[in-house]
Amino acid sequence: MQHTFRISGFADEASPSLEGQIRVLRQERMEWIDLRVVDGRNVVDLTDEALAEAARRLEAAGIRVSCIASPVGKIPFDAPIGPEVERLRRAIAAAQRLGTPYVRIFSFFLPQAEADALAGPVLERVEAFVRAAEGTGVRLLHENEKGIFGDTAARCLQLHRTFGDALGAIFDPANFLQCGERPWEAFEALAPYVEYMHIKDARLGQMEVVPAGMGDGRLADILRQLAARDGLVLSLEPHLAASPWMEQIMARERIPRAAAGSVQPEELFSLAHRALEKLLSA
Repeated sequence: MQHTFRISGFADEASPSLEGQIRVLRQERMEWIDLRVVDGRNVVDLTDEALAEAARRLEAAGIRVSCIASPVGKIPFDAPIGPEVERLRRAIAAAQRLGTPYVRIFSFFLPQAEADALAGPVLERVEAFVRAAEGTGVRLLHENEKGIFGDTAARCLQLHRTFGDALGAIFDPANFLQCGERPWEAFEALAPYVEYMHIKDARLGQMEVVPAGMGDGRLADILRQLAARDGLVLSLEPHLAASPWMEQIMARERIPRAAAGSVQPEELFSLAHRALEKLLSA
């Protein structure tokens, strides 16, 4: 497939240390990272000095930050919003320091049976995030995480129609599948708002995540639709777990083993990258 995708990833799934993350990204010949955890600390909790040091180390390694993968909005919908807005401001400052235009946000955990009825309070709180980002040069991207308000295509669409150009979409096929939704239909509804994609696959209604192309996510079809968008980011968020089943996949895909014994996180990250490369080369 012809494309200009930028390939990024949550390298903290391979190692909690920044040194380990840099090592695995260079091993995979990847130049971008979704920055979430640095040496065991979430990026929004870093001091200015620690953030500057992370920037220096990434720059020295030739790795650029594609998005600040903040946890902002992963709190109950009725929790105080002030502290969360302050965390968002920290995430925005990190984005400015590290040279990325994107910060990831979520739309609050809430009882799913009451989600539609609680749309008003949720939208008010998301509006506080949007206001905090105004004039900063940083763009907020909402991820369809399971268990939050925006975990279905219909409610994601409500968010994006409400906030328009102020809120882009991170499209995560596996999260939709885990909520019982079909990613292709979700993508058709949300395509005008999609600016970023997490590469993660699953089987419909099941929690286990599988490598890209091995589930029901129709990733190949979605990627073909996105290929014309110049420079759109595909970010590996493998969420793969060691298991006898995963051992079989690694053997079949001929993923090299870094160590004897059980599958290591670095090897699972490599497997996820290899699966994506296979889709993109088809």
